[in-house]
Amino acid sequence: MLKRTKAKPKARIKRASQKDVPRLKRKLKALLYPKIKERDGNTCFSSGRGDLFGSGWHAGHLFPAGSHSATMWHPRNIHSQSYHANINLGGDGARYSEAFIRRYGIEFFNEMASASKPTKKWAAWELELLIEKIQEGLEAYEEYYSETYGPRLSVASKP
Repeated sequence: MLKRTKAKPKARIKRASQKDVPRLKRKLKALLYPKIKERDGNTCFSSGRGDLFGSGWHAGHLFPAGSHSATMWHPRNIHSQSYHANINLGGDGARYSEAFIRRYGIEFFNEMASASKPTKKWAAWELELLIEKIQEGLEAYEEYYSETYGPRLSVASKP
């Protein structure tokens, strides 16, 4: 006599839940920061100091990620920075701002400042999309990010 086997359940696509947000943030950071460093090279954005390497080479934020969640993943808010400038000098905000304005202009600086003010609670699905885009490359990520969240990068000249 033949035995009946149970039909295998169809594979479901598992979507991340809000409980996965910390893990997704760590993953995005691990993918995004090396691309930012590759884009900027091993020169500190705020001080101009070169030859950054290893743990002395950070990806620093103009508007700190902890207090400006709306722009924490914006590709123009993050640049190569030395450990000294990022940690010891608390981001070296004055010199970082000067370098930012020289590179992108005062208009874009003001847009970024406005965009950084609201608090943003990142959803798991948003982080998943950002991860997908950075895996396609920094250019695809920058385009998607500016179109979706702004400020638009077309206002700023590229580095």
